[in-house]
Amino acid sequence: MAKIVVVGLGPGSLGQMSLETFDLLSSGIPVYLRTEIHPCVRELRERGVDFQTFDTVYGAETSFEDVYRVISKTLLAEAKGQDILYAVPGHPRVAEQSVKILLELAPSEGVAVEVKSAMSFLDPLFTLLGIDPADGVNLVDGAAAIERVDYRCWTVIPQVYDRMLGSERKLDLMAFYPDEFKVFIVQGAGSAEERVEEVPLYQLDRSERFNHLTSIAVPPLPAELQPPDWEKLLEVMTQLRGKEGCPWDKEQTHLSLRPYLIEETYEVLEALDQEDMHKLCEELGDLLLQIIFHAQLAQERQDFNIRDVVREIVEKLVRRHPHVFAGTKADSAGEVVVNWEKIKATEAGGRSSLLDGLTKGLPALMYALKVQSRAAKVGFDWPDQNGPVGKIEEELKEFLEADSPEHKTEELGDILFSVVNLARFVDIDPELALRGTTDKFIERFQLMELHCREKGLELEQMSLQELNNLWEIAKKHRK
Repeated sequence: MAKIVVVGLGPGSLGQMSLETFDLLSSGIPVYLRTEIHPCVRELRERGVDFQTFDTVYGAETSFEDVYRVISKTLLAEAKGQDILYAVPGHPRVAEQSVKILLELAPSEGVAVEVKSAMSFLDPLFTLLGIDPADGVNLVDGAAAIERVDYRCWTVIPQVYDRMLGSERKLDLMAFYPDEFKVFIVQGAGSAEERVEEVPLYQLDRSERFNHLTSIAVPPLPAELQPPDWEKLLEVMTQLRGKEGCPWDKEQTHLSLRPYLIEETYEVLEALDQEDMHKLCEELGDLLLQIIFHAQLAQERQDFNIRDVVREIVEKLVRRHPHVFAGTKADSAGEVVVNWEKIKATEAGGRSSLLDGLTKGLPALMYALKVQSRAAKVGFDWPDQNGPVGKIEEELKEFLEADSPEHKTEELGDILFSVVNLARFVDIDPELALRGTTDKFIERFQLMELHCREKGLELEQMSLQELNNLWEIAKKHRK
């Protein structure tokens, strides 16, 4: 069977190449180099080693994947009648995509592939930067997009061939790391031209040193700068929406998820009302899932991603708390609220109305409360609670006099609006007050049902007077 022997040229000079590899290169077997751009190639030529290279393929193909596939197919064709030698920079098994493709294609072509060990660029790079690989190293293909990182360890990106690739990887990294975070550009690790340049991340692609021997090294992110450990959640969400993911999850849209967002929000509120911390933790997780789901949908449409969401809220919090982050003075919670509203108005580019910007999707009682509170800020308010009390009485009279369903609906709305006004004056949240009363009604009604079951009675067969009597009994037994 024909055989392809794959060897590594090491990271630099001929002195870093194994004796076995040099003997194979000098043995007279046809030699193919992936690229001539390597520090030891000139020395090989001087020592009489003949070879062919695939450098012309790089200009003829549109992607590195295509380049490596063409190289692999050419090698397999050449090996049909003879053994050949394929030499790559560094170690054949370290960040060498062409060898991966060659190993995948070889069995179906009836060609054996033998891979020899070599010194990789990683050894001198680790020495240069003082990296202990036992602490963890994330190795990323320079031609591939970076979709996730491990902040706890070094990220090494080899074979960043040119400034265009450097720019692409910079943008990838800026989604995870601060713009000013210091990273390293390592040129020719292990060679005579070895150089290290430390630059802020945002300046990464301004270097002129990019070529086939360029690597980018990103240090671990200090613990105080690391974001919450939600990478696993993002990974699970991506998988659920992926090709082999869940059929239900893959069908969802921003609009189809709307009811679940509302439902999960109310379940969080219920856990708060019950003061159940275990349930609150669970329900907050369910609510977070909805946020992650919407961010995933937006990312797939290239609208924004979860990091944009976090970045926006961080910037907003800093901007709206100048008394904390910018030296502005605020001695009371009231001053904070006033400043907050002024900053919001500035962010909106100026409002034509004081009541612009209110969220109409709020529950009706909360919506009414916010409208009234806005109007009260400019003095449009009752002098005391007698005002809303009298208004309730007036609106109730008008409701009783209304002569059509449409008119009654309008007047009932006026009553409710006035009740909200009264609640605001006595500093009671009308939403919570009504919810509490509704829960109280449920509790008493269930006690009525329990009393009936104990007596062998049925509510449906009782008179209104009997039901009222049961209600009074339930009131007395309320917890």
